[in-house]
Amino acid sequence: MKNHIANPDRALSLSRQESGFTLIELLLTVTVMVAIAFTVTGTFIGVDQDARAQLTRVEMQEVAAAIRQFRQDTGYYPKQGLFNHVADGGSIDLDPGNDPDPAVDISRFESPANLEQLYQEPTTDNDIPATTTGPCANCVMRWDPDTGRGWRGPYLKRESLVDVGDDLEEDGLGNPDTIATGPHLNVLGVADPQEQAPQFDGGADDCTENLANTACLLDWRPRAGDPSFLTHGRPFLYFIMSSADANVTGCNSPCVTAFGLNGRYDQGNDDDIVVSVN
Repeated sequence: MKNHIANPDRALSLSRQESGFTLIELLLTVTVMVAIAFTVTGTFIGVDQDARAQLTRVEMQEVAAAIRQFRQDTGYYPKQGLFNHVADGGSIDLDPGNDPDPAVDISRFESPANLEQLYQEPTTDNDIPATTTGPCANCVMRWDPDTGRGWRGPYLKRESLVDVGDDLEEDGLGNPDTIATGPHLNVLGVADPQEQAPQFDGGADDCTENLANTACLLDWRPRAGDPSFLTHGRPFLYFIMSSADANVTGCNSPCVTAFGLNGRYDQGNDDDIVVSVN
């Protein structure tokens, strides 16, 4: 039988060359694939973050529009003028018949996370309206169809209750995840569209939500019914004081501020989002 391999050494050499990638070639291939995957993943993450930020802006604009409508109906912004508390020249007595406007009630009223005036009609005695229709003895400004003036809410439809630290001031200083004296529990607010874990007092660690854990802040529950906890983001903050302009970057009061994707209030810096009402 004839041997058809003219050059056995050359055939062996070709066989070795065609047998597969060398270790260096494999490493280079894997490196390139990892780089491509990282680039694609990073692009997707960036797109997702941009989309979430845009969604947050859209919802902030809804809150800003509600605040503008409040002013158009009443002539005042929420928590301004007649809709402010007595100690600041308004008509709302936060503790009638007792010690007017105690510090705790004032702090809760002034909390930038407190948007209750967009949801429920403000009253002079900080109680429920005496009537739901017609003249109202304790309403700050009941809607009058003849004059086209008065509170004509609710101005927003979605609301929940949130626990907020009292360290955050209406001028934009402080932190909503920190307790100075005591937490503000069950504040009527609006959550951003992100999903964030509640924070232990001081913001160092996540905390477990339960009604007894009053040091667990930025946790949400329904306004009515079973006190089950909700997975929500951070509360939108409403700044009405002109002093907030110097403390919250980008704020031209009144303004609405969101914590951003990092879930941390940075006074308008970092990835915070600030939207002017006007």
